[in-house]
Amino acid sequence: EDSTDSSVSSTVSALSRGKKRARTETIAKRVSFDESANELCNDYIVYHDDFANQWYSSEDMKQFKILYKSQVTDIIQVELDKKQAKNYLPVMTRVFKACCESSAEDFSSKDKLYFEKWIAATPSRTGMERLSVRAIRKDKARRREEIKCAVLEIQDETMVSMDEVDELIAEVSRDISAPSRRFATLLAQAQQNTAKPLF
Repeated sequence: EDSTDSSVSSTVSALSRGKKRARTETIAKRVSFDESANELCNDYIVYHDDFANQWYSSEDMKQFKILYKSQVTDIIQVELDKKQAKNYLPVMTRVFKACCESSAEDFSSKDKLYFEKWIAATPSRTGMERLSVRAIRKDKARRREEIKCAVLEIQDETMVSMDEVDELIAEVSRDISAPSRRFATLLAQAQQNTAKPLF
């Protein structure tokens, strides 16, 4: 707990010191819109009795959860029956650990090949990495706790304005969650690289 607090404090302090430098940099931001993709939506009143038709029922959600857990259990069981370096769990673990380092490119070309093959061959597993891969699950739980502690610490600061609080929270959250964002980027890139054209 002490190491977590000191880590969070040092992160907040470092970001506070670098805040003034960051403000001097000018970042060009541009937004464009595809006018041809605009869609006209009619606004209408939804009555309470119509809510059930707008979303899944509680029984549907329960079945989704059962199916989700069953799929994760199957993934783990299949992988435990055949332990090899090129299998799903070892590959995902190594790639995620590389994302926890300074760069998301710190893994072998073989792992990149295996990673993309798994993404292409098992699209139904995408989104289940956190539950099926222990290293990802434990790391995300730890980082979530770090972010919570950092946010509470920043909110307790009385010497900064609300705008500065919002900025610090955003910076700290981005810094702590960087590995998860790198992994998500790699997943998206792998899906793009292995996607088959529709026509």
